[in-house]
Amino acid sequence: MGRISSLTELTQLASDDYLIVLDTSANIAKKVTIANALGIPEYGWTAAGETWTYASATTITVPSDATTKYSAGMLIKLTQSTGGTKYYAISAVATTVLTLFALDDSTLENEAITTPFYSSGMSPFGAPTATVTPAKINNPYYFKAHSVTGSFTSGVYKAHIYEVEDHDPSSSYNPANGRFTAPVDGVYFFSASIYSGLSAPVATFAINGVNDASVDTIMMKVGGQAEINGYLVLEAGDYVQGWFRFSSTGSVIADARGSFFMGHLVTQL
Repeated sequence: MGRISSLTELTQLASDDYLIVLDTSANIAKKVTIANALGIPEYGWTAAGETWTYASATTITVPSDATTKYSAGMLIKLTQSTGGTKYYAISAVATTVLTLFALDDSTLENEAITTPFYSSGMSPFGAPTATVTPAKINNPYYFKAHSVTGSFTSGVYKAHIYEVEDHDPSSSYNPANGRFTAPVDGVYFFSASIYSGLSAPVATFAINGVNDASVDTIMMKVGGQAEINGYLVLEAGDYVQGWFRFSSTGSVIADARGSFFMGHLVTQL
């Protein structure tokens, strides 16, 4: 702001504005920020009070109490030598790891992290307001995988494993067992498809290994593609798989466009 012309304007001072202080012992003038002089905190932010370290381009390592201190959806800001102050949303929390989603164009660098803060508010001071919205914060909760192998035995109902991961920013899908594990409570939409040409398909989604009979919409497409779509209400930690059964025996046709499993969070509860 401009030069202060009256005391009433002191109420408009920002925390990074300066005051001029006279050091009478040395008979010199010094400048000090309002925040340092008066102890004004970063509005809407809480100092982490701990050491954060780089783990990858989308993750940081924090002390072991992470799950009791942080949660998905929180905002964080940190400072690095390259790029200065950076803003992120937390998309997933593990014991000592936070998975992040950038709210601006910054990139997490493999270098020291200083002055870390966190916030449970939607618009703490300084955060890029154009991108701090529920839609952006929920954006990491999506995935897509496909398969080019696999077989079915006539009459046997089983989960299909989509072994090739295409998109999974929150690391919630496991291509080893075909499971998507919900990172947060919410309503999710899923779509699963098998391209095999096998006859009389039956399909459903299974939650925690149990078929959900409420979701049994099956659609046959030209060329023998069976697809199921539906909404599921999940709690954090629930896992979902696509289950199929056919009346004939055969293999999945190697076509990534025809055999896929994908989903996303619609709304957080």
